[in-house]
Amino acid sequence: MITRESYEIYFMDYMDGNLAERERAEVEAFLLVHPDLREQLDGMSEVRLKVSTEVFRKKEQIKQSDSVLFRFLIIFIVPFVETR
Repeated sequence: MITRESYEIYFMDYMDGNLAERERAEVEAFLLVHPDLREQLDGMSEVRLKVSTEVFRKKEQIKQSDSVLFRFLIIFIVPFVETR
């Protein structure tokens, strides 16, 4: 059930086309009951983030460094990024 506390996630899925037909109908019914949120949904559709295809190509160069930053990256950041 969509509520004023949970509608944002439904709006995002609605815009991305991730909802089943029944859920899409539920969002549209919700908007009939809460017309003030229609403007918000329309505004959300104007904002689109582009997925970056940029790849950091100097990873090996960083791994060759003896700096404190290098140790920090190896111990904390690289394992975190590689598990994603």
